[in-house]
Amino acid sequence: KKASRSNVSAKDLQNWSAQLLNVLVYIHKIGFVHADLKPDNIYIDSDGNITVFDFGYAVPLPFEHHGRGNPHIKSPESAGLI
Repeated sequence: KKASRSNVSAKDLQNWSAQLLNVLVYIHKIGFVHADLKPDNIYIDSDGNITVFDFGYAVPLPFEHHGRGNPHIKSPESAGLI
């Protein structure tokens, strides 16, 4: 679902943020980093449930592949900042 700024409530943002956090905690718990998380890789259905997809850049923990991921939106880990 494509949401415009005019129809997104604070409650929607809280719900999506909590769901995304749960997904990331789970992915890290099973030993992986997505390495290319961006809005284009998150789908929100009509009920407000998110699905994270496109795990093509995913790597096992510990994260040591600093050159992977989208160079324009790299996380601090992949940019070698931490």
